[in-house]
Amino acid sequence: MKNKTLQGYTLQRLLGKGGMAEVWYAENNLGKPAAIKLMLPKFIGEEQVVKRFESEARAIVQLNHPNIRQVVDFGDFENRPFIIMEYLVGDDLGKLMQKGERFSDEALKKWWKQCVSALKHTHSKGVIHRDIKPSNIFVTKDGNVKILDFGIAKVRDEISMTQTGQGLGTVKYMSPEQINDPKRVGKETDYYSLGMTFAHIIKGSFPLNITKDDSAFAVQSKIVNGDLDLSGILDDWKETIQVAVSTDSENRKLISNNDIDRTIVEKINLRPNEKRAKNAITLIWIVLTLDILWFMSSYWQYHLLQTINDGSYVSDKTWDLSSTIDSIISALYLVVSVISGVTFIKWFRRSYFNLHLKVDGLLYSEGWAAGSWFVPILNLFRPYRIMKELYIKTKDLLINNNISYHQNINTSYLGWWWVLWNVEKWIVNWLPSFILKDETISELITSSIIYMISNSINVLLAIITILEFN
Repeated sequence: MKNKTLQGYTLQRLLGKGGMAEVWYAENNLGKPAAIKLMLPKFIGEEQVVKRFESEARAIVQLNHPNIRQVVDFGDFENRPFIIMEYLVGDDLGKLMQKGERFSDEALKKWWKQCVSALKHTHSKGVIHRDIKPSNIFVTKDGNVKILDFGIAKVRDEISMTQTGQGLGTVKYMSPEQINDPKRVGKETDYYSLGMTFAHIIKGSFPLNITKDDSAFAVQSKIVNGDLDLSGILDDWKETIQVAVSTDSENRKLISNNDIDRTIVEKINLRPNEKRAKNAITLIWIVLTLDILWFMSSYWQYHLLQTINDGSYVSDKTWDLSSTIDSIISALYLVVSVISGVTFIKWFRRSYFNLHLKVDGLLYSEGWAAGSWFVPILNLFRPYRIMKELYIKTKDLLINNNISYHQNINTSYLGWWWVLWNVEKWIVNWLPSFILKDETISELITSSIIYMISNSINVLLAIITILEFN
């Protein structure tokens, strides 16, 4: 390929070769240098790959930002698509890190702003990078950075990992959602990868505990589970990095508006979310209504069983109607319980995460804070302690920030609420199994009484919640 001319640029020397393309140094007739990325010959027959390469080239040629490597033109040479890019003098962050170079906090802050600015520009054009990592951030000789290889990750998606030789260098900077569904990622995936890149640089080691022996699947599992070690991150960076590498992509939307001179968490609204609070109360009212209906249904069954036990006649139609009503209410209760549970985990986890950004020294991670509600056997008092901690720390935070909108809550209510909740779950999940051995009439009557007690406790829990938190 040496001395071949592509669109007025003559290839002079090979700069590098990857799993998908090779990059050449070239000059035009005026001596202007350029870097030309030329797809490898083995992909000529891959029609989808070639089309993707060309479509992405058309998209990125429209990008014009000082912190993005400029694409001058694109074309085709002997059925091999190529991209003509500006030639850069300097080195990428990946190579600089391998050399053991350390960077000043001032330089890192400048580069972060430049990267965020570049990503905001590309996202506004509908282009997502999908492969932000140290080797794709280039430090020029004048001390600025330029992001490389926009759009190339989508091309690589058309090629198997084996064909491209893609290794952990790319995988370990992927966002959780990119791992779960790589074809449906938003701009937040770029901010996650950027956060992981800067966490690596600032910390001096990769924030995931991985080894060379770890498979790509093992690394991806750790990313999805959020097993990150952010110790050693400078205080000026800690909050920003925490937001950027959050497993919840919604939190990362804050990054696009981030000014690192004004800490990002100042933009998290401390005031309670009244819309969510109203939605929560609505769910509680629905649960309360279903509990009352279920109590009435259980009482009706109890009455019918007593009638049968006394030797009186109960028609099959009446009994079938009672069973049908009970089944319908049970199904509705299950649906509402699942919706409420999922909603609760999402809101509670986000609340605890946001509190983590504002307050140091919280006892648990946000995942454990939400999940512990559903494993009370491990520690019956832990969920109550987490809930109490969340309330007290948030209240103190509001007061310290001169926000008067807060409500004093008697935390003993929380304790009693939690005790009743555990008792009710124990009654429903365990007691009937000890009683209903032969399913005799007397056992069914006792079981109906247990369900009425359980429904009564649920009604009491809902009333306490509505009265205290409405």
